[in-house]
Amino acid sequence: MTEYANLNYYKRVMARHSELVDERRIWDAQRQVIVEYYRPDITIYSSKDSAKDGSFLHEAIVEGTGNWAAGVMARGFHSALVGPSINWRESHMEETKWDGDDQINAFLERFDNYLIKQVYAQSNFYEVIGNDVLDGITVGSPVVLIEENVAKGVIEFKLPHYQENYLKRDWFGRDILYHRQFELSALTAMQKFGKENLPQDVQRQLERGEHFAKSKYLQVIYSKGDPIFDDLPKETPTFSDEAQKTRLNYHPVVNRAWVSHHFAMGVTDVRLQGHLPERNYGYNYNNQPFAAWHYFRNPGETYARTPAWSAIYDEKSGQAAWTTMFEAAEQAARPAMIGLKQMKRRTRTGPGKWTWAQDEAEYNMPPKAVHEGINYPHAMDFVDRIDDKRKRHFNVDLFRLIDEYSREHDQPPTAYQISQMIAEKNAQVGPAIVSFDRGLLKPVDDLVIEIEDRSGRLFSQTDPPDIIWETNLRTVPKFTGPLAKAQNTAIIMKETIEPLAVLQPLFDMFPDAKYKIDEGDLVEHFLEQIGFRQQSIVAKEVYDDIKQSLNMSRARSAELEQASMAADISQKLGKGAEEGSPLKQLTGAA
Repeated sequence: MTEYANLNYYKRVMARHSELVDERRIWDAQRQVIVEYYRPDITIYSSKDSAKDGSFLHEAIVEGTGNWAAGVMARGFHSALVGPSINWRESHMEETKWDGDDQINAFLERFDNYLIKQVYAQSNFYEVIGNDVLDGITVGSPVVLIEENVAKGVIEFKLPHYQENYLKRDWFGRDILYHRQFELSALTAMQKFGKENLPQDVQRQLERGEHFAKSKYLQVIYSKGDPIFDDLPKETPTFSDEAQKTRLNYHPVVNRAWVSHHFAMGVTDVRLQGHLPERNYGYNYNNQPFAAWHYFRNPGETYARTPAWSAIYDEKSGQAAWTTMFEAAEQAARPAMIGLKQMKRRTRTGPGKWTWAQDEAEYNMPPKAVHEGINYPHAMDFVDRIDDKRKRHFNVDLFRLIDEYSREHDQPPTAYQISQMIAEKNAQVGPAIVSFDRGLLKPVDDLVIEIEDRSGRLFSQTDPPDIIWETNLRTVPKFTGPLAKAQNTAIIMKETIEPLAVLQPLFDMFPDAKYKIDEGDLVEHFLEQIGFRQQSIVAKEVYDDIKQSLNMSRARSAELEQASMAADISQKLGKGAEEGSPLKQLTGAA
């Protein structure tokens, strides 16, 4: 065996891939059970014949509550976090000293609109993210690949099949590298990498017209400091064709923080063991070009557990219970029969059919049903209990709160009640939201901004003010889908309203104490935190002028009112005392 230090880049990659395959093997059997019960749509067929069969998969599913519940959670989770019709991200400057600056805030609003309404909307991001969420709550640890199509000037997202993904984490639980093993037809490989760069057997397939013959390929994503790049051999194989030297990248060049390389698998000729140049796509990035979402991951484990993982026990019970119920229903409709053997060929069943008995003994013993029956109410109560347990794993009731409330009450819920429902839902799935934001949305967003910035489109489309160049130009995203926003709003209200309630007795005792609070600053804080439209918020200087004008107007109104009261009193005093009044009696006596 060759010493590791003497292995070239290709052989080191293949050795590492063998290690990743071994690490994932213990998960594959368990994930296949999850797929069998919840995701038959992503089953990889064992043969072409089974793919052409056209039958529904799988036999394990006789009743679809589990599959439906997973879909309800996926759609609810997805629509409440990311979507083209909601403002699901907000940008803030990394330097907090710029918080509240009106020019900066207006620019950041244009910045967010450009990313949400143009960059993400013109890509396939929203199509991919829905399937990513469904994968994330069933099979677990889906990976989204972010790539720049240099030729088209667009960003493209890919969601590989879960069986193509191989991950590795460091001691701190962070994903540090990614492998994707997949198949390509000879024709697709030629279009992607160029015929001259493909292995000889693939080139021969093309020459023989075997355009759709499949071969295995490997995509790897490593960081710049990955040990695999340490002390690589400097030698370059001898090429008979001088042009061949430029076709394959035998020595990796890593000039940014992350690199993505492709290889043909099974290449034995050392001269062809370079990484394949991918046409029209960039392969060096400053930010991580893959994003893996782990719903819940145990310490020391590479792949995630999901709601389906914990629900599988109840799911099997539910399928078994429903199988029994279906058998009982069939038994009631088509019961087992018993009859005399000599009547076997003379018994006719069905509407209008006759069975002729040979004698009175046969007539008195016709075929009859053998049916013990079931306690249907008890059985259905048992099945309903299991179904409720299956739904709870996917928080179905939480994701259908508004619908359930409307059916149980005469009136629809108020806005406040809806807010409370969303906050409760957020509390239940809060950890998953955090992992979704940090594991998926953050790396996706970072790389999207990098690509847009590098292309020059970012600032040309967002009209930055001159003051922006005084900052460090670094923004921090905050993901503000309805779920996250509900929690954020609840926290803001709690942090502000509760202290005000505590201070109210002091305000009652000392009315002037309320002026210690800057109401304009407090209101602006609320407006910014809830994502209110920046253009509709007046500048602080304008607000101060309006406030001063209102105070002056109130003061003049008070002066006029006092003057009117004084004039009225003076007029009454000038008339003298009225007859019969105490004052008249006193003055008369005087």
